[in-house]
Amino acid sequence: MKRVIPSTPSVSALRGFWFVFDHANRRFALWVSSLTGKEELYLDGRLVAQRRKIAFTSVHQVLAGGTTFSLTLTTKTLWRGAFQCVLREDGTVLAGLETEYLFRSRTWRKASVVAAAGAIFAAHDLSPPRWVTAAALAILAALSFAWSGRASGYVIRPLAVEAIRQRGW
Repeated sequence: MKRVIPSTPSVSALRGFWFVFDHANRRFALWVSSLTGKEELYLDGRLVAQRRKIAFTSVHQVLAGGTTFSLTLTTKTLWRGAFQCVLREDGTVLAGLETEYLFRSRTWRKASVVAAAGAIFAAHDLSPPRWVTAAALAILAALSFAWSGRASGYVIRPLAVEAIRQRGW
């Protein structure tokens, strides 16, 4: 199966994780399936290595232009979907990415609905000066609902190179 390599890192529970790094006019892309453990390493759009590995750490090395590059994939927390991928050039850390599955609490959503419904019912039975206050509360509750209603899902973010070096990843 030919994969379309994205230009930026991306993550999906069903379509896999893409760790994409651009360095020295080269693009390194590591695709990982969280379902099957399959890993594919691409260098400048060409598949250079693939394997199926179920382990907490996996290292891919590739020689390009006389330099050894390595991508280290580490599972930090499986149940949270926390993975880290670090690109190294001859052992020196160049860049890193991490993923995490964020769980959004539904408590705020429920509280917002209850507050909005209460404000609407109160506004129905109140005199004009008070219904304005109740309507404002309903609007605030609706905005709170919209803000807290973001879905759960994966995020991918860069790691600070200095933090990687200090922690010895």
